[in-house]
Amino acid sequence: VSKPDGTRRFTYLSEAVQRLYGCTPQEGMENSARLFGRIHPDDRAGIFHASDEANRNMSIFKHEARILQPGGGIRWASFAASPKLLDDGSICWDGIEFDITDRKLIEAELAQARDEAEAANRAKSEFLAVMSHELRTPLNPVLGFSELLANEPNLSNEQQNWLKIIRQRGQDLLRLIGATLDLAKIEAGKVILDLQPVQITLLLKDMTASVAPKA
Repeated sequence: VSKPDGTRRFTYLSEAVQRLYGCTPQEGMENSARLFGRIHPDDRAGIFHASDEANRNMSIFKHEARILQPGGGIRWASFAASPKLLDDGSICWDGIEFDITDRKLIEAELAQARDEAEAANRAKSEFLAVMSHELRTPLNPVLGFSELLANEPNLSNEQQNWLKIIRQRGQDLLRLIGATLDLAKIEAGKVILDLQPVQITLLLKDMTASVAPKA
């Protein structure tokens, strides 16, 4: 019951209060501070603020808080109560309290697993970015020297065809490396969309050339 002067007292407590708070129902009804004092210091301001808001608005009260155990340790509790205005201006709260410690432990494990997965994903993205750079570095001189060799006047048609294949496959590999790097940027949320005209005929020719040998 919440009095108009702001004081609070319990008019009923079940036997389960002994397990969560380490006091008998009678002790809790005689001295509400025995229960309120068990609320974790970091959670008291939040739970009292939510309680005051519910008092002012005559709204359903719901909150979660940590409960300090008499023998050490912490358990989590979830509170829910509905208000009823009494003739003297007091508010009677019919409520229930659940021990949600197991749920909180599972939530913490899930959060840790999520953080570990995100860290692994970041490591993968960093690896892809580094590997893309390391693959592109030796590929650039391969393409460059193939271009230089193509300008040699004494090459046979067969040799020119070989150089053409080297250049085409090198360009394919370069695009693949670029696509891999783009995937890493997408996962990191750093990709920038650059809209440019595309020669669809050349694109289709490249696609056809890449699958023709297998076909």
